[in-house]
Amino acid sequence: MRADKAGPIWIQILDKSSAFRIGAFDVLAAVEAAAMTAAALNAGDEKSGLKDWTKIKFDRQIIAIARVAGSRCIYSHDPHFKTLVGPQGPQVITLDDLPLPPKGAQMLIPFHEENKGDGEED
Repeated sequence: MRADKAGPIWIQILDKSSAFRIGAFDVLAAVEAAAMTAAALNAGDEKSGLKDWTKIKFDRQIIAIARVAGSRCIYSHDPHFKTLVGPQGPQVITLDDLPLPPKGAQMLIPFHEENKGDGEED
């Protein structure tokens, strides 16, 4: 949503990646989303404690797509996403949950003045 003009480029990148799969909101996902809403209604809290009804519906659709596709985890920066997913899963991983990259994984490339002019590119 926040990609703006870069959105189509990101979709192409994700679509070509073997690590990600873009799922569709199909009939099975719609049934799953309806079951999630029904469960919330039966628990007496249709909005699962959240306020923005439109956002809740979209988030339930995302969760339903992930469940139907058999996803093990969802990456989200939304602090309320874990509430909607509940214990049934999939696991929600936030940016705060991600480990920091190892220091020193990128080696430094030494550029020295004495290499200039020897015919090699810098």
